[in-house]
Amino acid sequence: MHFPYAIGEEYIAATPERIAAYRRILEARRSEELEALRSELQDRYGQPPAGMEKIFYVGAVKLFARLYGWVRADVHPDRVLLDAGRELEPPARPLPGVQLFEGGNLELEFHGLDDFLTLGKRLKRLFA
Repeated sequence: MHFPYAIGEEYIAATPERIAAYRRILEARRSEELEALRSELQDRYGQPPAGMEKIFYVGAVKLFARLYGWVRADVHPDRVLLDAGRELEPPARPLPGVQLFEGGNLELEFHGLDDFLTLGKRLKRLFA
């Protein structure tokens, strides 16, 4: 990760609740879980600080890494460079935001968490 991320005490004061939120975000198995949890936390604790999107972004990267078997992900605020661990066939139709390189390396570019979640779902075509 090339940026700090945290759930601040000013947002979730109780340490056990903050740890539980981290765990749920980082162990999500479907993007819908992340979206539902984001809504749940907003309902419970109010409007999240801007930095909260970062922890959800990290959770989304971990989610797609598990789903698609990525070997390595180098995570930046606006892109992810990843090693798929195998050669990938270019899709019949280009995937916006995806640049495919030799050796199973990809660069994913996006604008915000929602854009990344949408892009991650589209990657199914490459990793099927």
